[in-house]
Amino acid sequence: MAFPEALSEMATTTPRMKITYATLSADNEELQSAFDEAVERVRGQLGQSYPMLIGGEERRAAEEFEDRSPIDRDIVVSRFPVGTRQDVRDAVAAARAAFPAWRDLGWRRRLEIIRRAADLIS
Repeated sequence: MAFPEALSEMATTTPRMKITYATLSADNEELQSAFDEAVERVRGQLGQSYPMLIGGEERRAAEEFEDRSPIDRDIVVSRFPVGTRQDVRDAVAAARAAFPAWRDLGWRRRLEIIRRAADLIS
């Protein structure tokens, strides 16, 4: 599946509130409740292993490295595979193969996709 299609198929929820300096400094029960719920969801995901994604395919490796919290080094946030030289070669080849389609989308469509990705991250 090509990147734009994969991005559009990702399940998302639309934030009910925009987080700004004003909303962060205000006493806001809805914001605090949403924050507390998000923290509990994230706690349930701590320490999970995630694959590499190369050319649209997930790859795992025999060896993994841990990403730890910068605040509390005892907390393993997640685990990632240690890529090989072949993984790097394959990733570069996949990026080169994908570039013409990305380039040909035009700047407006690329901007839409990047904004959609930013919304998903938010």
